[in-house]
Amino acid sequence: DLKVPGKPLETIPRYMLQKVTFRLNRYVRYWGKKLGILTQKDAVVSSRQRFPYQYMPMYNGIPGHKRDFRLLKILKGASTDAVTCSTVIASLDYPPAYEAISYVWGDPSKERSIVVDYLDLEVTKCAYDIIHRRRSPWQDRLIWIDQVCINQEAGDGNLEKQYQAQMMKEIYQGATRVLAFLRHHEHFVEANKPTPQPDAYLVQSHFAELFYRHDVLGHDPATFKAIYQHESKAAQWDALVAFFANPWFRRVWIVQEAVFARELIVFYGDICLDWKYVAQAVNVMYDQNLLQRFQSSDPYVQSTLRAEYNMGLHNVDSMLELRGDVRYDLSFTLEHVLGACMHAGSTDPRDKIYALLGMTTDQSRDLICPEYGSEVTAC
Repeated sequence: DLKVPGKPLETIPRYMLQKVTFRLNRYVRYWGKKLGILTQKDAVVSSRQRFPYQYMPMYNGIPGHKRDFRLLKILKGASTDAVTCSTVIASLDYPPAYEAISYVWGDPSKERSIVVDYLDLEVTKCAYDIIHRRRSPWQDRLIWIDQVCINQEAGDGNLEKQYQAQMMKEIYQGATRVLAFLRHHEHFVEANKPTPQPDAYLVQSHFAELFYRHDVLGHDPATFKAIYQHESKAAQWDALVAFFANPWFRRVWIVQEAVFARELIVFYGDICLDWKYVAQAVNVMYDQNLLQRFQSSDPYVQSTLRAEYNMGLHNVDSMLELRGDVRYDLSFTLEHVLGACMHAGSTDPRDKIYALLGMTTDQSRDLICPEYGSEVTAC
């Protein structure tokens, strides 16, 4: 929701606070790393072998339990402790306060493990890093993350993935906030020449600059064009290219996760951004005809990342439009959402449909039942 230009009393304090946050964030991370507080690896707390975690069936044909879902309680602990958690079964009808995690799995190899209900559960490095980052030394934290909260090994005869796929909208809608984790170290290589590395701080500062010039100074398109023709800003634009080329923006499941979230916070490297802040920056770029300037100084980036960041920007624009339409209770057909999200991808081609069913208001959800097993199971 862009503010109307010409309200400096409202926007200047926010801009200054953002700049102070940049510096404070850097200082905390710098000294944390120096002292070994923020990046210290988990110590081995016991040499005894734990048994592997086994999921307990949640449904088994019991009608009253179809709205149950599993949450992960991350137990408080120091950075030297093993990541220890417990599971909580809750109902969508009266859920406790929890955070929902939005992310891209990345490498599917399960090379790390966490302790869940006193048993070892193997997870991917990406999921481990997120859970480890959300652990607090002072209090337990309740989250929903699909890799742990859904039995991913469920096959024929196990209805868990089938039911949970239909509940995604309500799970993300019911969370107190949704936390989106973008892998910061994604970069691309073409002809053995690496592109510029992602820079979270440049992204944050450039967003702040765009917001400041638009909302505080009230620059028009001609002024924006003149400024960015005479100022280099190559590093900042390269950072935005890497940001919007991140795989998170091209994943089909994140569309409804972002559309239905009460509050969405984006984690990128060592910074976090309110989704409204990202939306404002994107709106400024579209409104002020800055997309032509939105290009990298590195010619290899042009050929390697052009499709990725164009797709990422297109999907963000679609999510903003859908999010606004949801607030006005507009109706969506499956055809409409498929058209809006045609550039979003998925590992499993069936998810191109399943991931969007929650946004439809026609009969699609009644006619299409998510099925991941080799045999069709009635809903």
